Amino acid sequence: TQNLDWVKIPEGTCENVGASIAINEEGDIYTIGYFCDTLYFDTNSNTTSLVSEGSYDIYIQKLSSEGNLIWVKSIGGISYQKGNSIAVDGSNSVYSTGVYTGMTDFDPNAGTSYLMGGENIFTQKLDGSGNLIWVKGSGGLSHDEGTSITVDDFGNVYSTGFFSITAVFDPNDDAFDLTSAGSKDIFVQKLDSDGNIIWVRGMGGPNSDIGNSIAIDDFGNVYSTGYFSTISDFDPSEGNSFLLTSNGYWDIFVQKLDSEGELVWALGFGDTGDDVGNSIAVDNTGNIYITGRFNGTVDFDPGDDTFFLVSEGEDIFIQKLDPNGNLVWAKRIGGANNDIGYSITTDGENNIYTTGHFSGTVDFDPNAETYYLDGEGEDIFIQKMDSDGNFIWARKIGGSGSGEGLSIQVDEINNVYITGYFTGTLDFDPNENVVNFTSTDGGLDDIFILKLTEESNVGSSNIPQSKIKLYPNPNSGQFNLEIPEVVENTRFEIVDNLGLKVYEGFLNKSISTIDLSGLPNGVYHITVTRDNKRKYKASFLVVD
Repeated sequence: TQNLDWVKIPEGTCENVGASIAINEEGDIYTIGYFCDTLYFDTNSNTTSLVSEGSYDIYIQKLSSEGNLIWVKSIGGISYQKGNSIAVDGSNSVYSTGVYTGMTDFDPNAGTSYLMGGENIFTQKLDGSGNLIWVKGSGGLSHDEGTSITVDDFGNVYSTGFFSITAVFDPNDDAFDLTSAGSKDIFVQKLDSDGNIIWVRGMGGPNSDIGNSIAIDDFGNVYSTGYFSTISDFDPSEGNSFLLTSNGYWDIFVQKLDSEGELVWALGFGDTGDDVGNSIAVDNTGNIYITGRFNGTVDFDPGDDTFFLVSEGEDIFIQKLDPNGNLVWAKRIGGANNDIGYSITTDGENNIYTTGHFSGTVDFDPNAETYYLDGEGEDIFIQKMDSDGNFIWARKIGGSGSGEGLSIQVDEINNVYITGYFTGTLDFDPNENVVNFTSTDGGLDDIFILKLTEESNVGSSNIPQSKIKLYPNPNSGQFNLEIPEVVENTRFEIVDNLGLKVYEGFLNKSISTIDLSGLPNGVYHITVTRDNKRKYKASFLVVD
């Protein structure tokens, strides 16, 4: 069971966004995003507030594992600045990237450290107390932006995003200038721990190509995903080319560079619609996981074989590749509406966690079984799968409002942390309890930071979630409920979507047929209980 440990809502008077989250080895939480006007942070004893200098300023926040505020800093200027991504190293130094405009003071304390630019990339390092160590500005006269950042065990810093026209990445050495092939091109950059540039690479074509997410493995290989358009060259070395051609206006790309920034491989996936890779992660054996969105019929096998996923609307994909870029598996999650995966991460056992948003009724078990969540509007989902792509659990944060889960991380004991934003009223407890929050004036976006704890199954007599089967699903009111063994005092209860009980009974054999013919069409929820303790909950859809 995934229990709500805490949720924090920095309250504002404007539209505010939590963009990215990171966890250190002690379990402290770092978040970054952007805000406007005044933003209030609850410290339990008093209220700390930040006031933006321009239209949007950056905030960087550090919380304890209990959710208590340790410090919060703002970075801004008279125009707008946005923090898009955050990372933390083993010494608790904090790295971030995003975009700044105009004159911006990147020293969050009493000193000043100004960068001047149009819409330019920043890369920043703070110490564990939030003091500035260094900041670097990159870009040119048009729109340039950092979207994702990570750091290795040696303090080397890797980032991706996009640049336009000509971008300067080292003002003292024009060898690090990049010139786009058209509108916007992808960059991948590596800095040392002091902020000195080691290399930067540019990839793209005549239209917009955007890097959305970056990850590294234990050997210093660099992986990125995002989207590309028409024909794009993914070999950044001079004199060589490796062209990918999109099937639609936007297609997904996945790229691997070695530690020197040289191309190892690049892959493209897409149909005639818009398909986007939003997030990438690497597990401890070097396998690569990507999530995002796709539309239509997409072949997710980059080799000679084919593996098609077909969307209903705009659907979530989760893809696993081996270190050589070969497909291991790909999964689709979605319904008739728009469903998007925004962030993916892994734990020490190579389980996979994703977050994003969904709407309507969506089956979050991508395999033969089903696990339905029912969204009222655009609700936040949190999902866990094993490394083979098998469903473990999924939960929603939902209500009459709408929300976006933008970033997810997991600590060493598999506590789950999410940040993003919401509008209106959402219930932040994924279980029976109701923990409602309403955004500013009921209509503006507010930031949330959420922690879920996972109950340990060690020493208990749980029926594993993945071994319970309910089929067929959807059904007409008659279905089979299968458990791996007969357990004394195992009972079940079925309620409708309003929480009204429609049936209850006991299970006295491994496969039981439940006949509820005549039930109105709709979503129903079944709870299997053992020894008076809830152990499993699923949903099914009744249709004529």
